[in-house]
Amino acid sequence: MLIVRPIELKDLSAYQELAFNASIGITTLPKNKTLLEKKVHLSLQSFQKKTLFPENELYIFVLEDTDSKSVGGTCAIFSKTGIQAPAYYYKVITEKRDSPFLVAESRVLHPISYVYGPSEVCGIFLKKEFRKGGLGKLLSFTRFLFMASFP
Repeated sequence: MLIVRPIELKDLSAYQELAFNASIGITTLPKNKTLLEKKVHLSLQSFQKKTLFPENELYIFVLEDTDSKSVGGTCAIFSKTGIQAPAYYYKVITEKRDSPFLVAESRVLHPISYVYGPSEVCGIFLKKEFRKGGLGKLLSFTRFLFMASFP
């Protein structure tokens, strides 16, 4: 049977294995064992906290095959971005340029930063053998179900 549950300390080596197998573009799964261990401890603390307002919580979930006791994937939620350092995003804006001969519109990426930004869904990754049967969607939807259950 497959279940999605909060990460536990016993999952640390499996979580590190997932991170080291993830592609380079997944910045929330760094290829650094010390940072990953800190993330797991922060997640354990976050699940224990009773908070009314998001501060700096990190919620990490794992997809576990209970028959083989193996971890096949992970996903996470940052409760608030930009707490420790500004978070940078791009906003698409439309610029109009008028001249006597030409009216032009163009869409431009405009950089913005947040010091106390929104929540962020992040860190989704599955082992190749678990990339089937909608398990990626299950992991993704888990984050939104969690946020809806604990607004």
